[in-house]
Amino acid sequence: MSRIDRICMEFHELHPSHDHRKLVERLESCGFEVTVEQPWFERVFLKTGTIWARRQLD
Repeated sequence: MSRIDRICMEFHELHPSHDHRKLVERLESCGFEVTVEQPWFERVFLKTGTIWARRQLD
């Protein structure tokens, strides 16, 4: 069992090669349930968002 149960991170997509979906896929493959928050203003003008990840309890 992993010692990490929850992760919260801010992401920045300032370059076309930056894509938060890669982070989401990686976290999900490690057993996390992932939620992405990217309000309109942050998505359009700041190119940022927040990823919340929580590991499912057995």
